Amino acid sequence: MARSRILEAFAENARVEEQLGEDGDTAVYANAAQRYAEEAVALAKHTQNRRLLAGAYIVRGMTAANDFFRSGMRRSNARPGPPHCCVPTIAIIFGKSSSL
Repeated sequence: MARSRILEAFAENARVEEQLGEDGDTAVYANAAQRYAEEAVALAKHTQNRRLLAGAYIVRGMTAANDFFRSGMRRSNARPGPPHCCVPTIAIIFGKSSSL
């Protein structure tokens, strides 16, 4: 399930980056990408697959760095940007033990 959420977030991010649809659609795509990325992280945390969890954190960082959220149109209750995602991802990739 986490893999499917990762792929869905990638697809929604691609829609934002390619500016597909109307201007209002960009917000829908960006918010869907953010929701899917958060769900991917939550689902991946319930597994022992470190690569899956790293992929979920990576897509969450990519979502936070997409054009929609970088341009200041982000929601007021959105998570912090990519640095928030980097520390857990780096810890997973380099095998450092960390409480995720």
